[in-house]
Amino acid sequence: MERKKPKAAEALNTLITACEALTESDYTSDTWSALQTALTSAKAVYGDKDNKTVEELTEAKTVLQAAKDALVDAGIVDTGADGILYRK
Repeated sequence: MERKKPKAAEALNTLITACEALTESDYTSDTWSALQTALTSAKAVYGDKDNKTVEELTEAKTVLQAAKDALVDAGIVDTGADGILYRK
């Protein structure tokens, strides 16, 4: 497992870099806030990568990827209970 650690750390770092390149104004405030929370946590895990397990690195990447995938384009508006999304 120890040999997988550098790959897991690199994968996490690559995702962190990709998320840092995103622009806040492109996404809704709620989803952006969730991404920032996950990003802060992922950076903390990566910053202490030498003391983290492969599982911890992978979990941080999974959580960050989920937050990134959940981002909602700011140009899309949920109109209410019907759950249908419309473009502004």
